[in-house]
Amino acid sequence: MELTSYKFNTSHRATSSKHSVTVGGVTMATEAVESMGMERQEEEAAAPPKFPPYCDVSLTRLDRVTNGFITEGRANPRHRTDGHRISRGSVRGAGKEVGNVVVVQQAYKSYGSGSKKVVVLENLDMRVPQGSIYGLLGPSGCGKTTLLGCLVNRLKLDKGEIFLYGFPPGSAEAAVPGHRVGYMPQELALYQEFTIVETLRYFGRIHLMSGDKISQRTKFLVSFLDLPDPTRLINQLSGGQQRRVSFAAALLHEPDLLILDEPTHNNGFDDVDGSPPHKVTTPTTTTITTSLPTARGVTSNLKKEINSATGQITLRDSDEKAILMKFYSEFDAGLRAVENGDAWGLIFFNETFTKAFLAFYLTDDAHPEDKAQSKINIYMDTTNSEISATLAAELLRTMDRFLVDMIQFSDDLLNITIDTSKLTFPLKFHEPVYGTSGASFTEFMAPGVILTITYFMAVGLTALSFIIERKEGLLDRSWVSGVQSSEVMTAHLATQMLVMLVQIALILVFMFPVFKLPCEGNMLWVVLLSILQGFCGMTFGLMTSAISNDENTAIMMALGIFYPLLLLSGIVWPVQGIPVALRYVSYALPQTYACEAIRAILYKGWDITYPTVYMGYLITLGWLLLHLVLALIAMRIRK
Repeated sequence: MELTSYKFNTSHRATSSKHSVTVGGVTMATEAVESMGMERQEEEAAAPPKFPPYCDVSLTRLDRVTNGFITEGRANPRHRTDGHRISRGSVRGAGKEVGNVVVVQQAYKSYGSGSKKVVVLENLDMRVPQGSIYGLLGPSGCGKTTLLGCLVNRLKLDKGEIFLYGFPPGSAEAAVPGHRVGYMPQELALYQEFTIVETLRYFGRIHLMSGDKISQRTKFLVSFLDLPDPTRLINQLSGGQQRRVSFAAALLHEPDLLILDEPTHNNGFDDVDGSPPHKVTTPTTTTITTSLPTARGVTSNLKKEINSATGQITLRDSDEKAILMKFYSEFDAGLRAVENGDAWGLIFFNETFTKAFLAFYLTDDAHPEDKAQSKINIYMDTTNSEISATLAAELLRTMDRFLVDMIQFSDDLLNITIDTSKLTFPLKFHEPVYGTSGASFTEFMAPGVILTITYFMAVGLTALSFIIERKEGLLDRSWVSGVQSSEVMTAHLATQMLVMLVQIALILVFMFPVFKLPCEGNMLWVVLLSILQGFCGMTFGLMTSAISNDENTAIMMALGIFYPLLLLSGIVWPVQGIPVALRYVSYALPQTYACEAIRAILYKGWDITYPTVYMGYLITLGWLLLHLVLALIAMRIRK
C-alpha cells in the first residue's frame, strides 16, 4: 500500500472561509485523486482547505487500503518517504479508546471470489479523534466508500473490528445507524417530489425532532447554505442546490458523527456566503468525509368434466366426455346442493318419467299430463356462463342423439312409427337457481376484471419504489438514520393507499352504475375484497422492487405474471376447464379463490359465512403476508 498522511495546522489561520462546510467536530473526508504520482513536497506545498482555527484536520492519501493504518490527525511515523509499501500498522487496543470516536482494527474487505476476488481493505487500522475533521484521499475504487459503508453498518467486514464510541456499529449503544450519525451519500438521496422544507421535515421526524426544532434548524440551514425558497420542489433545483439540500439533511439533527461521501462534488459551495462554517456543527461533532475542496479528480382444452361430488355418468354421444354426478333421493336435497355451491346444476326426473315418456312418444292415446311428466327438469347455476353453456350444449346434443337412436330403434325393432311432429326435446330448463337465463360472457368476466385491474394497477404503484430510492441513495440514508425495513414498507403502503382507493372507486363506479353489473349481495364485501387485492398487488410490487436490481427487471417480473394470472385464475376461462395437473397451480394463485368469491357475492348474494367467499379473503391475506415477508427478507439481506 502507498499511504501518506498530512496534517494541516490551522491554528495560525484567520477566520474560516466560505468554502468550509464542517467544523467543530470530527470530520473525515475522502476524495478521488486524479494522480497519485505527485511529489510529497508538492502536496505539502498545496494550499489546504480553510477550516476553523480550533479544528485539527487530517488528510490521508490511499492508493489501496492494504497493510497500513490511518493516523489520528498526525503524520504516520511508520510511513516511508520513498513512496513504497509500508509494513502493517501496529496500533492495537480495546474498542473503547479515550478521545477516539472511530476505531478500526485489522479491517479486511473483499468483493467477488476465486480469480475474480478483489481486495479493497486489508489489515486497515484507523483512529479518528473527537472534534476533528478527517479526510480520506484516493483514486476511484480504492475503498473509501466501502470503508464508510462499514462504519455506518451498511456493509460488513470480512475480518476485523470497528468501534464507534466504543461499541460496534449497529448496536444500541453506538446508535449508528441512528440519531448519532448524519450521513450524506454520494447520491443525492432526496425525494424529487418533496419541497426543501418537506425534505427536512421528513428527516427531522425520522430523528424524532420536535416541530419547533425542525423549523428552527430548517430556517438556519436554508440561510447558511444559501438555499432557495424552501417551498420549491427538489426537482426544480439546480444540481448544486440539490447537493446542498442533501448536506442540510445530514446536518439537520446536529449529529455527533457526520459522515460525508464526496460532499463537495458539484455542490455549488462557491455560491455559499454568510455565516462562519463552524456554526454548522458543534465543537464536539466528529465529521468523516470523502471529499475536500482542494482534492482533485473525482431486473386442452376444456374438459367436459364438471366437478360436483362423487359418482359419474357418461353421456352417450358426448364425445367421451363425462359429467360427474351425485344422486339425491329428494328434489329438495339436490336443489340445496346447487344453492350451497356444491353442484352446478340439478337434473330432476319425475317418478312417472319413463312411463309418461313412452306413452307420449310411442302411443296415440297419451294423457295430456304425459307430455309434462316426460320432461327432464333442469335447474342451473348460470353465474359461470362458460360452465352453464357447456353443460347445456352437452345435454342438448346428447338428447338429440338419443332421440334419433330411439326413432331408429322403434322403427327397426318394434315396427312402431313415431310421429315426428310430436318430437320435442324432453329437456325443460327452469329459471336458474342463481344468475339469469340470458347470462352473458361479460357478466362472467366482470368480477375477474375488477380484481385484475385493481391488482396490477396497485403493482404499478410500488414496483419501482425501492429501486429508485436505492439508486438515488435514499435507502442508504434512511438505513443510516436508523429507519427499519418494516417502517419503510409501511410508509410506502400508507402513502400509496390513497391512490389505490381512488383507483378502486373509479373501477367500481364504472362497473356498477355505468355498466349496470348486477349485485345480489352486500356491496361492502365486494369493496373489501377489492381493497385486499389492491394491497396484495402493492405488496407484490414492493417485493419485486426489493428483489430487483434495476427498473427493467422489476417491470419484466410484473409483466411476466400478468398473463399467467389472467389465464389460470378463472378470469377468462373456468378453473374447472383447466387440466387437472395445472388446476392445483391455479388454486394456489392469489386471484383464483378471490374471483370465485366475488362472483358468489355479486350473483348469488352470498356473504362471508360461505366457504367459497371466505377462502377468497384468506388466500388473498396469505399472499399479502407472504409478499411482505419476502420483501422484508430481501431488504434486510440487501442492507
